[in-house]
Amino acid sequence: MKSKLLGLSLITATLVFSLFFSCKKDTSQPHSPTDSTSVVDLRKGLLLYLPFTGNFADSSGNNNPTTPLGGVALSSDPFGTANSAMASSGGWERVVVTNNGSIKFDSAFTFSANVLCRQQHDQSFVSMVKRATGQGVTFGLGYGIPGFNRVNFTVSNSNATCSDVTSAYNTAVDTSDLTMVTDQWYNLVVTFYKGTLKMYANGKLISTKTSSSPTVPICPGAEVIVGGWWDGPTPQGINGKMDEVRLYNRTLNDQEIAKLAQGFPVHSSLPVADLKKGLLLYLPFNGNIADSSGNNNPTTAVGGASLTYDAHGYANSAFGGTGNGERIVVTNNGSIKFDTAFTFSASVLSRTTAQQAFVSMVKRATGKGVTFGLGYGIPGITRINFTVSNNLATCDVPTSDANTVVDTSNLTLQPESWYNLVVIFHKGTLQMYANGQLISTKTGASPTVPICPGAELIIGGFWDGGNAESINGKMDNVRLYNRVLIPEEIALLAKNYQLNSNSIRQTVSH
Repeated sequence: MKSKLLGLSLITATLVFSLFFSCKKDTSQPHSPTDSTSVVDLRKGLLLYLPFTGNFADSSGNNNPTTPLGGVALSSDPFGTANSAMASSGGWERVVVTNNGSIKFDSAFTFSANVLCRQQHDQSFVSMVKRATGQGVTFGLGYGIPGFNRVNFTVSNSNATCSDVTSAYNTAVDTSDLTMVTDQWYNLVVTFYKGTLKMYANGKLISTKTSSSPTVPICPGAEVIVGGWWDGPTPQGINGKMDEVRLYNRTLNDQEIAKLAQGFPVHSSLPVADLKKGLLLYLPFNGNIADSSGNNNPTTAVGGASLTYDAHGYANSAFGGTGNGERIVVTNNGSIKFDTAFTFSASVLSRTTAQQAFVSMVKRATGKGVTFGLGYGIPGITRINFTVSNNLATCDVPTSDANTVVDTSNLTLQPESWYNLVVIFHKGTLQMYANGQLISTKTGASPTVPICPGAELIIGGFWDGGNAESINGKMDNVRLYNRVLIPEEIALLAKNYQLNSNSIRQTVSH
């Protein structure tokens, strides 16, 4: 959604680079959000409807022409039905809707869609814009602000013209507190009514913003771009899926919003899953090896480490190694700190059960000052183990039986199969989860774990000695927290991973 902002400072440009503008009004009668009617009529005022049931056609009855671009494909929907949702890898894949004259509104509209994201930044779920130029924006929804990982909704105001690009002067941006959990479906609804913007997630109102303008413009030539933004300079398309795309010339009532959100849970009475809380390090490997936690820990590819295909078949979306020293080294800039609790999670594919480290925190040059490690770490034992140093460990000695506690599970990874692994340390207790299932518990460790000055986090390997015991396989979605994740969060991380419960058993040792 990048565009040239007219005469604004760099800071302002960054904050509003979201989306949008335009010109033309219509005389349709909006539905007021204060209307107390309980009637649910999801056909009333429907301008555009893309259910993606085997095709990309408009099923609203208005027959707006639709064009799939960039190799956009059909995929499974939230219920697992094949060819029932659009899918994109974050490139130029989009569905472009040409307005045949039926798409018109001015003081009220609603946009709704079911959305799944694989990353939490820099992508457009929808925009209404002149696609060739990025001018004449009406509205947009997505992660529209560079480096900002909360969903935002942008609407052009009465200052916008059809020859302008977006700026702080001609748009209103509703920045919510919603960061979508990756690989999880959401129903998102945004409404505009006489200058008031609202955002709903799974039927729940999450944000409200007041604009300076009671109407929103529509420019001649503006198209509705589902899953993307204008043609240049970067695609900023959604990396994920969309389904049940709807656009109305009115604001839906509460009952209609609730109807669209059916099947999408809001856990208002349960602990809130927040995978950003306490996040020290996050490596999603979305085209690079950078830390996306917000802490900006420096990362370095060592030994020829490179990006490869992830579990979904997307290129340059996972780290891969051949067991010959390839690693990703994370330098602790001071933000990685914990003592009585931490959680490490990663998606892992291993090609062998030979000795290898999936992660270690250690002084890489010497192999001393270990904090923790996970992998096939014991020679001759082909079961995953989790090791944490105890209070006998010092920063100038390597690991030994005396200064570590080892939790050895009964899990042997099936070669060439992806697993979500989560390990937790809390006040002397170690736990291991595979695909959301608790597989091992170890008690009796020290209540705190040390972090040595100079220790680095080695993703896919160990220290520089020998072949660094590096992984022969792949890793993705690496996360480190300074707290214990709750069961709902562990389940979210394990979504889409299955484990045969007969193949492992839980072990508890002291």
